[in-house]
Amino acid sequence: MISKLSVKRFMLVFIALSIVCWGHARAEDNAREKDFKVYTLGQIVVTGKKQAEKETGISTVMTAEEIKATNSHTVPEALGHLPGVYVTTGWKNEPDVTIHGFDQSHILVLIDGVPYYETKYGELDLNQITTDNVSKIVVEKGNQSVLYGANAEAGLINIITKKPSEKPSLSAKLEVGEKNATRISVSHGMKWGVLNYWLNYTHKNSDAWRLSHNFDPRLGTIRYRSGGSVTAYLENGRKFRDNSDYKNDSFWAKVGVEPSSD
Repeated sequence: MISKLSVKRFMLVFIALSIVCWGHARAEDNAREKDFKVYTLGQIVVTGKKQAEKETGISTVMTAEEIKATNSHTVPEALGHLPGVYVTTGWKNEPDVTIHGFDQSHILVLIDGVPYYETKYGELDLNQITTDNVSKIVVEKGNQSVLYGANAEAGLINIITKKPSEKPSLSAKLEVGEKNATRISVSHGMKWGVLNYWLNYTHKNSDAWRLSHNFDPRLGTIRYRSGGSVTAYLENGRKFRDNSDYKNDSFWAKVGVEPSSD
C-alpha cells in the first residue's frame, strides 16, 4: 500500500511543478503580449488661425438680353456699359479697351475660352466681333495670370458666342443714318444631327461721324510709334471728325460637332 506520506509528497511535488510551469507560461504570455502590442497614437487635432483669403478678382457677366437693351452693335460698345471698363477709339478707328487703367495689351481676350491675338500688333480689333454672334460677355477684373497665363495682368474678356438650337434660326437687320451710314447684318444658325453651325455677315460704312456740338476746333499733336509727329486741327470745322470715314465687311462662321451618346 502507498503510505499517506508518499501521497503527500507526491501532491506537494505536483503542486510545486504546477506553480513553476504556470509561472513560466505566464511569463511567456506577458512577453508575447509586449511583442505584439499596438501603439496608440491618440487623437490629433489641427487648427489654423490664419483667416481665409478673399477672392481678389471681380467677375461681371453681360447677357445677350442686356447687350440688346444697350443697343450695342459691337463688343466694345457693349463693354463700355460695364463699370471699371473704358473704351476709346484711336488710330485706324480701332477701339482700345482699358480695365482699371490698364490698356488692352494687359487684357487677355478669349473667344469661347480660346485666346485670340492680332498677328502684327497683338491687340485684337474687337470691332470685328458683332453682338449678333454673342450670347454673353464675361469680364474678369484683376490679375488672372495664374489661371489663364500671360497677358492677363489687368483681367480678361471672355466672349461666348451663340450656339444654334434644334430649330433653324435666321435674322436680318438694316440700319441707316446720316453721312451715308449703313449697317447690314444677316445671321443664320442650324443644328443637323451631330453637326451645328452659325454664320453671320455684317457690312458697315460711313462717310464720317459727328462730333459733339460743344466741341471747339483746336490744334492737336499726333505722335507716331515709328517716330515723328504732326500738329493740326483734329476736325474740319463742320462738326465731323477728319478721316473718320470707314467701310468694313466681316464674315463669321462657327462649326461644331457634338457626338451622340449612342
